[in-house]
Amino acid sequence: MADGRIPIGRQSLQVWLFGSARFAASGRPFRFTARPKALPLLARLLLAQGAIGRDEVAFTLWPDEPEESARTNLRRHLNHIAVALPPRDASWILADSNTICWNGGADAWVDVWDFERLVATPRERKAAVALYTDDLLREVDDAWLASRRDRLRASFVDALAALVLEARGRHDGIAAVGFAQRMLDVDPWREDAVRTLIALRAESGDRSGALSVFESFRSRLRDEMGVEPMPDTLALLAAIERNAPLPTIPIGETATDGDGPPFVGRDTEMDALREARDRAASGSGSLVFVGGEAGIGKSRLVAEFALRAEARGARVLWGTTTSPESRPYQPLAEALRVALPVVEALALPPTTIALLARVLPELSARHAIPLLAELDAYEARARLFTALITTFAALSRDRLLVIVLEDLHWAGAATIALAEAVAVELQHLRVLIVATHRDHELTAEH
Repeated sequence: MADGRIPIGRQSLQVWLFGSARFAASGRPFRFTARPKALPLLARLLLAQGAIGRDEVAFTLWPDEPEESARTNLRRHLNHIAVALPPRDASWILADSNTICWNGGADAWVDVWDFERLVATPRERKAAVALYTDDLLREVDDAWLASRRDRLRASFVDALAALVLEARGRHDGIAAVGFAQRMLDVDPWREDAVRTLIALRAESGDRSGALSVFESFRSRLRDEMGVEPMPDTLALLAAIERNAPLPTIPIGETATDGDGPPFVGRDTEMDALREARDRAASGSGSLVFVGGEAGIGKSRLVAEFALRAEARGARVLWGTTTSPESRPYQPLAEALRVALPVVEALALPPTTIALLARVLPELSARHAIPLLAELDAYEARARLFTALITTFAALSRDRLLVIVLEDLHWAGAATIALAEAVAVELQHLRVLIVATHRDHELTAEH
């Protein structure tokens, strides 16, 4: 059922396979008492898509036994299951000389069946994750279960990631934190979920809670893995410590409608952005402009797109232009500033660092900056542009880079020239730049 409740009938059988196996008949729990291999055999039949060969099942469950012994074990354990399950007029299991299968006409409910049905429907994800109490038959060590267990866990985590995205979009920080924490309960080393949890706590004003999540994760990494957090995580920490904008999506610009998709009403524009994202992910980046009047929803659209791109693994940087632009290259410098630990981890050449320091003065205090030869203004700008393009290429080496530049209508000539130079190179990079602007504030010369 849609809310995950158990359909109870007079003759119904309920089976829970997530975590430790449990059984009920007509709503009353009962103990499944049978030989140890009877439970894996029952699970194999319940999880199968239709009939399966008797020999396949026998050799899967008793791989070390001779053929005849494995077949005998199968016959014996099928009988154990028939005795252990509640009596009914028709058999729970259908079998002939070659195949066996669960009786699809039997009045039964299995949590895995419901989970797989619900998790495939976006509106039912919450009910699906409520069913997933633990990994599939966690106490059964049969090798054949491993791949199915992994697939179910991956579906569960993917559903949680989608629920985090939806909750963030509708400003429900409490729900988003809960879903992110469940992701970490399943995979405590999933660092993107750690970053999400840190960002959520910081966005809610719980700065100490955000720092506590980071310190706990860093301690576990050092103690158990002997490594440090990823540069993206360090960038998030640095922004929180400086009370600076976070290197993540400004969630305040997103919106949702009830329990539906995180963003509605801009399907055509969202589809165009998705197409640009997919092209960029395959190595053919571009610069996309999103224009319109003030208040029309440009920022909401772009923020929702960026949030989805981030959820799919993209590295998202965000920069805004003020009115008037406070300094040349302001939005691009702001985007890079919040990701300084990531930039520093790229091991860029010293000359590139020296050039970047012209727009990111923080680098001068953290690195020995070599002296650069004096150049005329045109050559100096060209070298700076090359350094920035090199940096963007390095940032997109391991995953798609999305750079959002807000309010580009306020940008000065230097910033526009940089955007133009970068746009020429994007066709060879895994970089997508999305720039917003107000049409009515642009002149023909801009």
